Amino acid sequence: MPKKRIRVAAAFAAMLTAAALLAAPLRARAAQGELIEKLRDLIREGEQKRAADRWFLDGLRGLVQRYGAGAPGLGRVIFRDDFRDGDYTRSPEWRVVAGRFEVTFRSELTSDVRAGSAATAPRAPAREPAPARGGDLASAILGELLRAKLEKKRSREPEPAPPPAAAGHAEICASVKIPNTFSIQMEIVLTGAKGRLVLGPYDGSRRDRGYRLAFSPGDKIGLELYRATRRGTDLLAAHREPLKIEAGRAHLIEWTREGNGQMKVALDGVELLRAADTQMGGVFNGFSLVNFEGRFGLREIVITGP
Repeated sequence: MPKKRIRVAAAFAAMLTAAALLAAPLRARAAQGELIEKLRDLIREGEQKRAADRWFLDGLRGLVQRYGAGAPGLGRVIFRDDFRDGDYTRSPEWRVVAGRFEVTFRSELTSDVRAGSAATAPRAPAREPAPARGGDLASAILGELLRAKLEKKRSREPEPAPPPAAAGHAEICASVKIPNTFSIQMEIVLTGAKGRLVLGPYDGSRRDRGYRLAFSPGDKIGLELYRATRRGTDLLAAHREPLKIEAGRAHLIEWTREGNGQMKVALDGVELLRAADTQMGGVFNGFSLVNFEGRFGLREIVITGP
């Protein structure tokens, strides 16, 4: 078969594969960035060697624009875990800060926190607030851990292990350099009727600073996006309706931030939040996930950047 026909056939196959990836689960879509880059290479080669008709190259360009736009850094995977190895402590490494986490036989990182504890997830203010003092998410968590630690030292008891799931929250984090232009895609499985999951990239060595997305399936306000800094916590956007969540089914959360500060959050392909913020620049130092009185499973997470 002539080389021109081979190149055209390869490009056509790539086109069909890209179209299928849009509706595929996150595990299949993890290869989307690599596929887009291959399409770009085929377009460049086709132009240089005239290995394909112009109408066909124009079709490929449209495909790249359609599937590559809106997901910054799609070609470079910064962090990915699908928990198929059954171990969250390596490749990549997660660190449990509070509570318990385990990987199930279904390859899901699960957290089950029972209700009834005094510890509850702080909610972002409903309007742009004045600077708050110590009201952000991880500050409350770290403060509680520090208080418990000091009490144990005063009583000369050994330092405690991470608190049990009944303590009101469970937190896990991963050290990873995340640029401020990013795309975060997560498959979340809800196994309980309520609960609140707060997640996002954190700034510096402190987990109480960064962008936070609050996922509250059983609440009247289903999603909230806010910014946490040393000056306090500011609400950026909120979806003031209950989420349409089916227990036991994987739901895809897609969160993107562009270089100009534009952020979008979609659930199962439907955009629910949009906000613009330029007050946080530079590189984030990690990703954290906190479960407040809920039963959640993380099936896969993929973070990409430029």
